[in-house]
Amino acid sequence: MKATKWTAVWMAAVLACGLSGAAGAADTEMTKTVTGLDVVTGVTAVAPAEAAAPASLTLDLPTALSRAVNHNHAIRIAEHKARAAAQTVSEVAAAKNPSLDFQFGASKFKTRTQTVQVQDPRTGQVVDYPVELDHGYQNSLSVTWPIWTGGRAEYGIEAARDARDIAAWEVVKQEADVKYKTTAAYYQLVEALNLRDIADTAVTNLKAHVDNVRAHFAAGVVAKLDVLSSQVALANAQEKQIAASNGAALAEANLNHLMRVPQTTALKVDKSDLPQRDLAVSLDQAIAYALTHRWELMQAELGVSAAQAQLAAAKAGHLPTVGVKAEMNWQDKDFPGFKNRDWTVAGAVSWPLFDGGATAAKTAAAKARADEARETLESAREGVRLDVTKAYLDAQSARQRIATHTRIVAQAQEAFAIARVRYRAGVGINLDVLDAQLQLDQARTNYVTALFDYNVGLARLEQAMGVPAVVRETQPRVAR
Repeated sequence: MKATKWTAVWMAAVLACGLSGAAGAADTEMTKTVTGLDVVTGVTAVAPAEAAAPASLTLDLPTALSRAVNHNHAIRIAEHKARAAAQTVSEVAAAKNPSLDFQFGASKFKTRTQTVQVQDPRTGQVVDYPVELDHGYQNSLSVTWPIWTGGRAEYGIEAARDARDIAAWEVVKQEADVKYKTTAAYYQLVEALNLRDIADTAVTNLKAHVDNVRAHFAAGVVAKLDVLSSQVALANAQEKQIAASNGAALAEANLNHLMRVPQTTALKVDKSDLPQRDLAVSLDQAIAYALTHRWELMQAELGVSAAQAQLAAAKAGHLPTVGVKAEMNWQDKDFPGFKNRDWTVAGAVSWPLFDGGATAAKTAAAKARADEARETLESAREGVRLDVTKAYLDAQSARQRIATHTRIVAQAQEAFAIARVRYRAGVGINLDVLDAQLQLDQARTNYVTALFDYNVGLARLEQAMGVPAVVRETQPRVAR
């Protein structure tokens, strides 16, 4: 189940018409090496971090993704956790290595007389000499080496490695989540700007219509009711214009927040940047890709591996351990106490024949956790299938709506033009113009919303399939 950079290249070729470019792998070291294409949107995923944002920023989707992914707090927190988990592996692995320990001690005690043998300088003979002692100094240097732990250390290392890689996949997940949120926010801004333009156009059209109605009223052609109803329609359109303008400002603020640029930064985006790419992948292909690349499944599989390692470590509690210890000691009444050297080398075998049932209980608990991990994996697989299916069907539905609303917009534009000409010619009524304007606004709104839903739906499908935001040369380890 290992995805490689070549998998990303292959998927890019297969999905070039719509879902172009696939995922590369994610680097355990969390360094961003970015060159790949977004599977769904076809844009460059992420680029190196840029300088601080200016007062105004000309923005496209790749730039927005780059800023968001490179500056997001959640991603940085996940990276810190991944580095901590990597160090935990070294900490656990140290249990297999020899350890060197030095100790120094100084003691004060009740005065006692000790007889020592010394050489008499006058006669050269060894004689007994009484010495009063009330203090002493001790030094010791020891090396301890656990030669065999029954597998406890080895399985502990395996579990720590699995935990490290689970944390590494969490970084990939956070990056993909930020990418999806930023993509949705970018298209939301584009949609809001288009909706603001629709509202502005409606106000402009109704202002012109009100002037036309007033001219007809002044000529005695129409009743005062036409003037009043037209003015009410203009007022309603102006209220929608205010709401649309506020929606665009909120969408801009949300995108600024995701990119971590000042809220006062004015964003300049292409209002036509709502592409209509084909969905050139089948549902079965999308599900198969997700089952191979989705980070939650990678984490769940590593969770099973870690639980199995912990179960094996618990069973090793019944096995003996073998260790060796070498120690050098010094003691003296004078500081620093490096006289009277002594040494020992000892080997030991420890075999817990009976521990009151603690190992058996620990093994049963570890087995239950292993069973839980396997159930979690199966649940995750089912959830991924449902997630991809829902994202795929939503994107497909939005695509079909685009085709429908394209025709409706053309029809509504023609109906509005006819109603306006008929009213100016005196053969149509005011209500026809107002209804036509309202239907045109709704048709254009529905069309823009369908474009937004489709592009965001493609991004959601990409996230559900497990396509990472950052294409890497290497990726976190998967379960063995």
